[in-house]
Amino acid sequence: MMIELLLKNSFCLSQLQSPDAIAYVEHLNDPTIHQTTENIPYPYTKEHALHWIQRHTNITNQYGTQSLISCCRS
Repeated sequence: MMIELLLKNSFCLSQLQSPDAIAYVEHLNDPTIHQTTENIPYPYTKEHALHWIQRHTNITNQYGTQSLISCCRS
């Protein structure tokens, strides 16, 4: 079941999906992010993003909780 939470200004939060990997790479492939966090690698690759998404998908499937951490524009 797809869950989507609509926010103001045409933004929404939705479940993580594999196509979100592109946005993760775009936004997290930044040396400043790496320098100011403990666990985000640099360079941040599509494989990193897919691993992260799969990890949260597995948690959702195992425990039945939804992660609404992907941002989209309506």
